[in-house]
Amino acid sequence: MHLLIAHAGALSPECAATLARLELPNLFALLARLSPTACDDSDETTLSPPHERALARELGWRVEGEDGRLPWAARAAAAAGIDVGDAPWGLLTPAHWLLARDHVSLLAPEALALGDDESRALCDAVRGYVEGDGWRLAYGAPLAWYASHFVGDGVQCGHSLHGQRVGPPGRAGRRGPPDRADQPLSLQRPQRPVDARRVAVREVQRP
Repeated sequence: MHLLIAHAGALSPECAATLARLELPNLFALLARLSPTACDDSDETTLSPPHERALARELGWRVEGEDGRLPWAARAAAAAGIDVGDAPWGLLTPAHWLLARDHVSLLAPEALALGDDESRALCDAVRGYVEGDGWRLAYGAPLAWYASHFVGDGVQCGHSLHGQRVGPPGRAGRRGPPDRADQPLSLQRPQRPVDARRVAVREVQRP
């Protein structure tokens, strides 16, 4: 049996301070009895985190030189019954961005509490906005939409950043589909009926 503990460590000062005072005698005793057979020395700054690379190797995928290009989204879309063909796919997750003066934070997608009907309506609204640029958008689940583009092959994408600060997006060296996908799509535009319903529900539930 293999046990992977995703995101168990980080490079942040807060994590380093926690590890310095953490006491795990059983884990340390076990590690003292084991010998490493392979080493993945990449860190959290990679687009494909260590646990994803380990799982990819178990699936027989090529990992070296494929940072940010492992086909997890295509695999999940196929499992959801979507005909993915040979095209590259990406996972889109509806979420709320908390804006500050010098950064933005991506909050947990679950905080939106999207139901199936609401998510489908929002997905349809986004589909009408992006498909004219050559995108294909498919609904998978309330927090899982899938997108494909004919020039998306080779584009590097990162894993989820929710709960983290995200700095100004770097554009240098980026190659990929038209930038419409990078533009924010507000969930509170009054012309969308689904937004009006969500605002009305919040007003009723407000104490």
